[in-house]
Amino acid sequence: AEAGSGVVSPSAGVSDIQFELPTAPPLQVKGPITPFLIQDLEEDAHRLSASLANIVGGLGSSLHAMCALSAAGIEAHEIACNSIGEVVDQSIKHMSSLIVKCDEIGENMAPIENLVIQIRAVKRTLDLLESELAKE
Repeated sequence: AEAGSGVVSPSAGVSDIQFELPTAPPLQVKGPITPFLIQDLEEDAHRLSASLANIVGGLGSSLHAMCALSAAGIEAHEIACNSIGEVVDQSIKHMSSLIVKCDEIGENMAPIENLVIQIRAVKRTLDLLESELAKE
């Protein structure tokens, strides 16, 4: 953006805008009203009008840039929310799969529990036999 142009790039901040304000002192009326006085007054009014148009245009551009930044922020937030939703969905699917695998392992462990019971029974029998052999 050029200084004093009131034109603002979308990435410009409010503090980046510069305006040219009239530097001429206000018109002072001394004496009778003449055509020259009216002409000077009209020129001052045109300068002030141009400055006001410049300021309003710059503010409009600044507001436009701020709206563009807000829209970009909202879009980034939406993308983040959608991404989090997808990640949560994937995590739920993985957790469900893990639970199913754990259930399968639990079902596969049932025969092992039966083997443990049988092994303990065989061990008790062997211990009894050993103690009988030790008595003889």
